[in-house]
Amino acid sequence: ENIYFNESFIKHNFSDKTFLRVGRYYRDFSNYLNDELSSGHMLISHNAEPMSKIGLVTSQKIKKLEKIDFDFGIAHGFFDTNDMYNKAPLLHEKFLYMNIRKNNYQVSIGFIHEAIWGGSTIESGKQPSKFSDFLRVLIAEDRKKEDYDTLPESHSNALGNHLGISEFSFEKNNNNQILKLYYQHFFEDTSGLRFRNEIDGLWGVELQNYIPETTILLEYLDTTHQDMNPPYVDDAYYNHGLYNMGWSYKDYTL
Repeated sequence: ENIYFNESFIKHNFSDKTFLRVGRYYRDFSNYLNDELSSGHMLISHNAEPMSKIGLVTSQKIKKLEKIDFDFGIAHGFFDTNDMYNKAPLLHEKFLYMNIRKNNYQVSIGFIHEAIWGGSTIESGKQPSKFSDFLRVLIAEDRKKEDYDTLPESHSNALGNHLGISEFSFEKNNNNQILKLYYQHFFEDTSGLRFRNEIDGLWGVELQNYIPETTILLEYLDTTHQDMNPPYVDDAYYNHGLYNMGWSYKDYTL
């Protein structure tokens, strides 16, 4: 009775390193990840439908450091209305990578930041959604006192629901035998940024063509340290007191 579109977008290339994408798509980061075999990216996997987004992505080199380049992207997206939200919340997404390429290997260090903000919830009403509020979400600035009337809890906390990962990956290609090592370290607040949630995240190793025409992927996922030392480390990674649907889209975990 219904027709669903998966990834469907318009992409305009301003140059070979810069493009704008508009439509429904998953992500422009963590390109090393094998989505067909992986348990799933810790922020944007293929478990839910792709969200509607508009995103700008670019890559830049430093002239004096020919083997190093930087990838950067920023996107604005839209959640959906449901039993909890009478106006769809908004998505803020940005990422930054430093890539070191030499001979047949590449090392990448990345930082990805996502946030749910704006919209209106049935329980708490309309949420701050002006451009000035977007600037606060951009840098994860704390709430202001005037926000407290529409937000649960009176203590200072970032406006919106913020999630992210610090990412480390290594890839080596030796005559089409490819080795990948990666770690996605999850954080929800400053305790996670300081690695106080210890080894939480997704660890992976992938081997391609070490056995001809075969890919082997091993992953270890740990989220058991998100509530190990309250109140400093007292997280609920994919849940939120205000946005009660948590990190989900159309009833599926992102």
